[in-house]
Amino acid sequence: MNIISKALKTFFTEGPVPFIKKTLNFVKRAVSGVPASVNPGVYNFVGDYSRPALSKKELNERFRAIDKDKMVINWVVPDMGVGSGGHMTIFGTIGFLEKFGHKNRIYIFGGTKHGSSKKLKKFINDNFFNLEAEVYNSMDNMKDSDAVIATSWQTAYPVRGIQNARKKFYFVQDFEPWFYPMSSEYKMAENTYRFGFYGICAGPWLAKTMKENYGMGADYFDLAYNPKIYFPKENNGSVELLSKDELNSAKKIILPEVKKTKIVAYVRPVTPRRCFELLMQGLREAYTRGLDFDLSFVGWDLTPYIIPFDEEFRNLRILNHKGLADLYNWADMGIVFSPTNYSLLPHEMMACKLPVIEMKGQTTEEIFKDGENITLADPDPIAIADKIEELLNSPERRKQQAETAYEYVKQFSWEKSARKVESILKRELDQSNGA
Repeated sequence: MNIISKALKTFFTEGPVPFIKKTLNFVKRAVSGVPASVNPGVYNFVGDYSRPALSKKELNERFRAIDKDKMVINWVVPDMGVGSGGHMTIFGTIGFLEKFGHKNRIYIFGGTKHGSSKKLKKFINDNFFNLEAEVYNSMDNMKDSDAVIATSWQTAYPVRGIQNARKKFYFVQDFEPWFYPMSSEYKMAENTYRFGFYGICAGPWLAKTMKENYGMGADYFDLAYNPKIYFPKENNGSVELLSKDELNSAKKIILPEVKKTKIVAYVRPVTPRRCFELLMQGLREAYTRGLDFDLSFVGWDLTPYIIPFDEEFRNLRILNHKGLADLYNWADMGIVFSPTNYSLLPHEMMACKLPVIEMKGQTTEEIFKDGENITLADPDPIAIADKIEELLNSPERRKQQAETAYEYVKQFSWEKSARKVESILKRELDQSNGA
């Protein structure tokens, strides 16, 4: 049964040609008496993680002398799906680094559901950005580089064992121990901050936390938005959107002209840190008070979930960036909760002049100004409903917050953030190279 499962997996993930080749090799081994289970590749890790560290001199001889204007950067990333904000930031940064003249490679750690390296690159180009980077569906045979960058706590462990890079970096987008209760995963994630990598962090709070709590060298870049997609547009009534679910099944949805105040709430119940349950209870409390508003959910397909109120809502599932921008321009209020590190979504909403309610916490209080460019709600259903009611009842306050937030967010751009990442890489490689 195990052999059959492997064969089917090969056929559906890699295609008919690799399936036929592997089947013929299996038959050949069986006929010649070589055990079918022999696969020396399963022991690649023995060599990959046992090599002694290369000195600067050795890297210069076998790789090349460092050229800060043409850096070679290896990124180690976990597998991905449609709509991953973390991957969007990684690949967007890579895209700009390519434009700046640097060579990038992407290695997947932990396997991929996308099959071959070629299929994986097509998925990235189709769903994120069209990159020139080399893409590999595993970490096998990682090539020499100036920098190797871990991008999640799981990828930090194999990066710790890589010995053919000048310096190791950690692209920290969130405080990942908070993704778990106090547990083995919490401690394993937290331990990676003590590996000695240099942290490139999303925002000042994370950099401060890495330095003060873990002694990690760290600097930060700002999360940004794409002004060519997210910008204020005149609302001309109904809007047509292309909605997808997590399996990429698509359907068209029409947003009608609505006289009620229109609220759009970002939901992702499969991601606990998005506080789906708190949001639902806050909305339930708002409806219990008799507040009247039009409600749309975006971010995930809510079909299987039991919603704790009877009022109608739209299940917009997953939208692409253009669809999100159209939605934010159509709506009157946005709600998104980011109780760990702040996320991309508030900036994107603000860029469309959509007033935002976020969750109050040490990260959001570090970034935003409550009552000026954002409304922060305590993590309590009553407090959430209070903030919804305050904005619902004050169109003038919504307008003032939206204008202030729009002026605030205009300072950010992904190119500027990528330049900051580039400057961190150059500076730290300079220091490690003894320059």
